[in-house]
Amino acid sequence: EQRLIGISDAADPYGAAELAEQQRQVKEALGELRQAVLENQEQVDELHAEAEQNLQDNASFERDAEASRLEQDQRELVDRSEQLAAIFELHPLYANLGERTRAVAREPLTSAVEEMERAAGGELSEKEEGFQQASQNLAEAAERLERLEAEFEQLAALERDLLDLQQLADRTERLASDVEDFDAARSETRPEETAEQQQAREQRLATEQQQLQQDHQELTADLDDLLERRPELLDAALEDQLERLSELAERAGEIADREEALSEALQDEAAHNAEE
Repeated sequence: EQRLIGISDAADPYGAAELAEQQRQVKEALGELRQAVLENQEQVDELHAEAEQNLQDNASFERDAEASRLEQDQRELVDRSEQLAAIFELHPLYANLGERTRAVAREPLTSAVEEMERAAGGELSEKEEGFQQASQNLAEAAERLERLEAEFEQLAALERDLLDLQQLADRTERLASDVEDFDAARSETRPEETAEQQQAREQRLATEQQQLQQDHQELTADLDDLLERRPELLDAALEDQLERLSELAERAGEIADREEALSEALQDEAAHNAEE
């Protein structure tokens, strides 16, 4: 017996859980990096305050070992930023974030390291100035990372919507296949069928056609909703997804035309049987 599988839009797209977990890990890494930068800055500020006080008191600076440790921590922050940038650059959607994360590593964070190096080998006044400049560089790095976090959230939401788009395309293909199966079943001739069997089959086909029409309406509504929420999909999504979107719209139109033709055919057949 011919059986059509209804298309449910309740299930998460394939890979949605995996994508959510990947995004969570990246968001966490970005947030932890910014927090580490802020903590390093706070400790550098303490060194700056002490060096400033030492200058006023004409006293020697006794925290060179701590300054050296903070410098090493900053080098590790540079490495972590580079690693995170490499992760972003693996995905076309996040490529710009990769470039900007790398810029944070190579500009303010590297500058902070250089200022700490200058402070380590300098006189007390140079230490005071070096710590101050390093703190400012770290503050700039933290601000830029905070902006990157916000933009990552926006792009992550777009990536999830692109996955929804993929699901819509898959649903369209399954619906098109169901329509073809339905068409074949309706066109099938069964000479051995009794009038009662034929009537039962026609009723089943009518029910299946209603399900197909409902599936198509839901699919179209979901696509419209996605594009209303994300109009940038039309001009900012990945090229292959845009091609899929075009195919999706075209296929949906074909399905609607075929459903209308099937509906008319079923009505004609029902009217013909009624006359007999």
